[in-house]
Amino acid sequence: MKRIVLPGIAMIAVTYGLARFGYGLMLPDISSTLDMSPAISGVIGSSSYFAYCIAITLSTLFIPKLGPRPSIIAAGISAFVGMLLMAISTNEIMLAVGVLVAGASTGFGSPAYGEVVAETVQKPFQDKANTWVNAGTGFGVMISGPIVLFFSGDWRMVYTLFTFAALAVLIWNFINIPRIKKQEESRQKIFSFKKADMKKSIFLVIASLVMGIATAIYWTFSKDYITNESDLSHLTTSIFWIMIGVSGVAGGIAGNLIEKLGIGKAYRLTVIIAFLSIVILPIFHSEIGLIYLSALFFGSSYVFLTGVLLVWGVKLYPRQSSLGIGLPFLTLALGQIIGSAIAGTLIQSIDYKMAFILFSFIGLSAVFIKPKVNDTPEKSEKMESCV
Repeated sequence: MKRIVLPGIAMIAVTYGLARFGYGLMLPDISSTLDMSPAISGVIGSSSYFAYCIAITLSTLFIPKLGPRPSIIAAGISAFVGMLLMAISTNEIMLAVGVLVAGASTGFGSPAYGEVVAETVQKPFQDKANTWVNAGTGFGVMISGPIVLFFSGDWRMVYTLFTFAALAVLIWNFINIPRIKKQEESRQKIFSFKKADMKKSIFLVIASLVMGIATAIYWTFSKDYITNESDLSHLTTSIFWIMIGVSGVAGGIAGNLIEKLGIGKAYRLTVIIAFLSIVILPIFHSEIGLIYLSALFFGSSYVFLTGVLLVWGVKLYPRQSSLGIGLPFLTLALGQIIGSAIAGTLIQSIDYKMAFILFSFIGLSAVFIKPKVNDTPEKSEKMESCV
């Protein structure tokens, strides 16, 4: 299992933690260098999620026929190329192209690892394997903070280092991820998504969309907010980002939490913690201790939440793991496209504080959604014996 999980964690760390969310970490320095307004910053940030949507759709469509390995390789290549473009960008357009290409890496990676786990890891360990791979986001965010702090605002150098990391992880995955041999009937299988599938996944889709909108403002503008609106040092704001990553690593135990509480309770708990993380920031944006508490809440709740959505999707589509992961992650990204663009406009037209408070309550509304799956071990076993 380690042969799959460890390179998987590394790839998710590079694609999510560095290629996708690194933009929010370095936004204060990037916007200063390229003289970007919050509205433009938000639109560029949303381009990452747009690329993610395209990539995750393509990977979900083609993994059943080609297997997951080509999609994982595509994830590594797009992370490398995208961050290289960002490192050498001299204007907003070039930066946007880099953000777009880098953002696609996450869409290629997530469904593919779900398929690899489904094909190579024994069923009792699949939820844990999936959630640990998913926790790679936390590792990536955690690592990026000290690097940015060390280079003190030299975002081009930071992205250059990130490209070398992406290349190394790409080679590691190329060596370790097996070519999964599918039976002839599996090769001929085409992607299908019927009306009945949409009906049973409607709550999953709505929950993912709402939480995507709510969390987008934090990923894109939280560090920008405390940098511009609070009298805090570069060290303090960098530690803030590191703490998001440190707490995100805890998302690896989401599988254990789901086993103990069930998906419904685990989901509602993480939604409430995510709400607290977003609403604390605007109310106490100058209080270092509470800012750090917000970071801890956000990092842990976000990775826990994506782990819950992942397991929820896989339980709904046990025979199509790439679809089970691709569907909620696609709608999460659609929400983040909307959220990032709207957040930038709101911040520019009103202010940071009101925008963050509004988005926190948008996220809280998701608590009223109830996951519907066969959640108990007994039901799962019966279901698996019937398919």
